[in-house]
Amino acid sequence: MSALGKYFDAFTNLEEVAGFVSVSKYPGFIYVLSNVRSDPWQNYLAISDPETLDVDMLFELFNLEKKQGVNLGIYANSKLPTNLIKALESKGLKKIAEDNYIAKTLTKKAKKFKIDIPDGYEISDDYDINEVIDVLTKAYDGWNGEETYAQTFELAKKRMYDDYFFKTLVAKFDGKVVGAVSIAADLNSGFAYFHNGGVLKEHRRKGVFSALNKKRINVCIDSGLKNVFGIVENNGPSHKAWTKLGLKSVEKYTIYN
Repeated sequence: MSALGKYFDAFTNLEEVAGFVSVSKYPGFIYVLSNVRSDPWQNYLAISDPETLDVDMLFELFNLEKKQGVNLGIYANSKLPTNLIKALESKGLKKIAEDNYIAKTLTKKAKKFKIDIPDGYEISDDYDINEVIDVLTKAYDGWNGEETYAQTFELAKKRMYDDYFFKTLVAKFDGKVVGAVSIAADLNSGFAYFHNGGVLKEHRRKGVFSALNKKRINVCIDSGLKNVFGIVENNGPSHKAWTKLGLKSVEKYTIYN
């Protein structure tokens, strides 16, 4: 049985279709390599099957890629056997983060949210991608991969797939972008990944992010999608915002580096 859940599979599939990552399979693990080589959150070896895992091969590849300048993480289901976790830690790896996958199933009777947004703000799908990149770079405290990430998904949106769609929504104040969120969706499987969302600090705590998220869910209801999900830090602001909209924790992973 795979140690990687269905939401992780949907996530990596959507990022691969968009062209942000490539995925290679090895005995007991997969190698996810992104367009941002310096980030262990985006480049990692994910343990898929503890029973067939070749630990020596895992660390041989880990060390080889590190010498080539790729900052890799080891991505492990939080429910992996204790002895395997200890084996990772014995190699000098330390836990650097936890990914909490939260999700909601949209039934055929799912009702769309009423969207309330403060005066002076509007939600739109009309934007300049460079303005979105600037806003999200600031929202993510200067993450240096934002430009590559956002541009990759913007190009995917323009390719207009039959079975997938990629969409970005923005919040504007006095005509300027102050927040943005994105959707990557697989129309065949019914999974929609909510990603790359943020609001400038001076526009937070006003209901702007909540309005954007409600709009994302409404778009998915209109598109007939069945499962919406995102990846958040445990008990962080995004986690709290999503739980208010009915999303619940479904999978948890630990990242080692």
